[in-house]
Amino acid sequence: MKKILSYLLIFTLTFTMLFSGVSFSFAAETQQQESDPAAGEVYVEDEVLVVFEDEVSEKKAEAIVEDADVQTENVEEIVAPEASSAPEETPYLVTLDDKETSVEDAVEELEKDRDVAYVQPNYLYTTEEEEISTAKANKAKLASDTFRSKQWNLDYINAEEAWEYIDQRKDAGEEHMSEKAIKIATLDSGISRNHEDLNANIDWAHCITVAGKSSPDYPPYNNSNLKDGHGTGVAGVIAATSNNGKGIAGAAAGTTNDLIQLMGINVFQNYKGGQSAATTDDIIKGIEYACEKEAKVINMALGHSYGENDGNGNPHNDKLLQAKIKEAVSTYDVTFVATAGNTKDQSGWYPSDFDYVISVINTVEYEDAWSKECKASGSSYGSKKDISAPGSNIWRTVLSSEDDDSEPKDDFYDPGYGTSLAAPHVAAVAAMVLYVNPTLTTQQVYDILCGTTTDLYTDGFDIYTGYGNVDAYAAVKAAGEYTDTGDKAAIPDPDRNRHSELLAEPAELDTPTGLKAVNSGMEDITLTWNKVPDATQYWVLRSESGKSGTYEKIASVPQRSSSPLKYVDSSADYPKTYYYIIRPLSTSQETHKKIHGEDSKPASAKSAIADKLTTPTVSAKGTNYKSVKISWNKISGASNYRVWRATSQSGDYKLLKQVEGKNTKSYTDSTCTLGKQYWYKVYARGTASNGKFIRSTGSKPVSSKAVLPAPSVSITSVDYRTNKVSWKKVSGASGYRIYRGNSRNGKYSKVKTITNSKTTSWQNTGLKAGKAYYYKVRAYRTVSGKRYYGTVSASNKHIAKPKKPTFSIKKKGRQVTLTLKKNSKLTGYVIYRKNGNGKWKKVKTVTVNGRRGATYARNLSRGKTYSFKVRAYKRVSEKRVYSLYSSIKKRKI
Repeated sequence: MKKILSYLLIFTLTFTMLFSGVSFSFAAETQQQESDPAAGEVYVEDEVLVVFEDEVSEKKAEAIVEDADVQTENVEEIVAPEASSAPEETPYLVTLDDKETSVEDAVEELEKDRDVAYVQPNYLYTTEEEEISTAKANKAKLASDTFRSKQWNLDYINAEEAWEYIDQRKDAGEEHMSEKAIKIATLDSGISRNHEDLNANIDWAHCITVAGKSSPDYPPYNNSNLKDGHGTGVAGVIAATSNNGKGIAGAAAGTTNDLIQLMGINVFQNYKGGQSAATTDDIIKGIEYACEKEAKVINMALGHSYGENDGNGNPHNDKLLQAKIKEAVSTYDVTFVATAGNTKDQSGWYPSDFDYVISVINTVEYEDAWSKECKASGSSYGSKKDISAPGSNIWRTVLSSEDDDSEPKDDFYDPGYGTSLAAPHVAAVAAMVLYVNPTLTTQQVYDILCGTTTDLYTDGFDIYTGYGNVDAYAAVKAAGEYTDTGDKAAIPDPDRNRHSELLAEPAELDTPTGLKAVNSGMEDITLTWNKVPDATQYWVLRSESGKSGTYEKIASVPQRSSSPLKYVDSSADYPKTYYYIIRPLSTSQETHKKIHGEDSKPASAKSAIADKLTTPTVSAKGTNYKSVKISWNKISGASNYRVWRATSQSGDYKLLKQVEGKNTKSYTDSTCTLGKQYWYKVYARGTASNGKFIRSTGSKPVSSKAVLPAPSVSITSVDYRTNKVSWKKVSGASGYRIYRGNSRNGKYSKVKTITNSKTTSWQNTGLKAGKAYYYKVRAYRTVSGKRYYGTVSASNKHIAKPKKPTFSIKKKGRQVTLTLKKNSKLTGYVIYRKNGNGKWKKVKTVTVNGRRGATYARNLSRGKTYSFKVRAYKRVSEKRVYSLYSSIKKRKI
């Protein structure tokens, strides 16, 4: 899983040359934005960021850009941050005004110069769309703090207990606590000045807009007419005034509203398509400003997913933003918190997936802490996510009358959904931890946050909830204990054994009774036991080494209304005796943490399988957008095979299909969801000579995804500057992406997206005659607004050359006449002839243009058969570029 600090180089550039040297930008502040984030674009279409080597002057930098054949707008000098007040200087922002120059081309050209340390696109990051919810989300005018009862999120993170702990340390005169409020910065849209519930904890003097600004001397913004309330909502989750007789309370407000000061840094601009977006350049400026103003926590509710949006088949590679985040962490001990994304899957989401950033998953008001359903269905998840926090049905501050004339003049609140509301809870707790102990490093803050969580789903880290829900009280208490003792052991290890801690304190649940284990025929052992009141699920644990041996969990069984409860163990091997115990589980309604009861008494049973077949060797491969083909070797003695499927390697395997036939060696699972990983096992089954049932052990698990197959691609010439790329239709495809490169194994760039599923060809114009081009194609399928890409086709080479010509032929007596069509795109034709099975000979070169064609006529010998073929050519730079040969035509004289 991702660690907040690894102290490994993010990339091979030496950081002494990063953000150094020159102090101006190649971008005008009022430039016209052409990119459309709403259409899924991930960087500004006409901008690149350039970092020059040390000692490169402003004049030389301009010359490098000009020499690179990258057309730019006029250079406009800006004032750089003073060295004493900003971490580093910003890179050049180069704006392309040549519509024919792509970002990819500009990057490629500039990278060739030895004085350029690094160049990349100016990436776009958007605020996240809220998750869909059936909850009513109308704005509601609130009269008092009685609305606090709707803030389940504060209860689930133990916010008020954390406030009370901090107050106790204040009252005791604890001298190591922060002498002033901890500063939090939100890189977001603006914060409404008109919302009275935000007055106490907002640092209005340092709320600014950096988006599109060329000067680091950023003036405070006047947001009296805000259109985007995203930043206002995030601010309310962190910093809404507590105990003021109205509205909601921010997670970091405390009882006296003196723990934090929040500065809202607006990094968003409005782009084509109406979508607000923040660029790499503006986010870097926001980070620099936050560090200059001594922010210790930076919350970023923004991002994008390359898996969904990148049109070039390349991974997200925002090295400049990644380097700036690393620099802020290592130099200023800033804690970065970001949203994990609302993609519903494991797609990469940036900047939260960068090292040095705490990525936050969205959780719901769960009743069962042992369930995967603690995670909101719309939240992203995965191995690079770190921690969870409440993010569903979270009441927040929204724009009031001065911001939005459609509503009466009052302060307003409504519920929101998404990781944008989960992340600020973690940022708030991080700030309170630093208030208790301001000397903590970023790594120590990370360890405290992730090491004190309310563990959810599996023990310790899992991809669905990270380390679990942030716990404000446990976190500030750990910070206080470290302050009091100075013992580093007081800072918890997030990866410690959570399961052993839980087992040390069983809760008051009844012990399961009536456990029975019975061989139920063939490979199955059936367990039954009596229902335990208040349990939400049961773990089935099994020992293969005796009654007092080591028991391992083999299944989780949900609570059911019927009793006794039942579980069938289908993985027993002959001739072992197995011992089982049942452990009841539940969730504390007071602390919302996992609890469990005492284990049942053991029960045992023995496998009844007399013999064993050879274990199959299995493979799995996605065959189309909804199918995976599972294949295995033929097993002697088998009459059928059972295919089992799970959604993780060690997950709960369920019988998918019993495949009949001793010669059957494959099965196609056509019930797959596109893009989802599945794991498969196969058991061989048969009958022994004595008539008893026999089977194999389960095969080694194999995995695959349903995936769109690679298209079959061919390339033909249309004319000497145009290639036609054709492919066979892929079943289930919504469209296709075409990529082009200059060498078979070199870099490929996207050249076209086909959005019509029925289109199976595209013409690539404007090529250089005689040059070889390489093409690849892959299909994609759109599901719920998200694109899933298939396998990329093999590379197809084609040289830009004239189209394969055609000609007509007539015979009159001994004379044969070839007629060649007029064509303004050709210079001429070369005609070849052979007699019978003889060798081909060039017999004539004829010129042709747009006004006339050409003919070739000859008297030939009677009784002989002659063959003719033609190829066209175009003269380019005094060289001929030839087409393929035409079809051969024969005539007997």
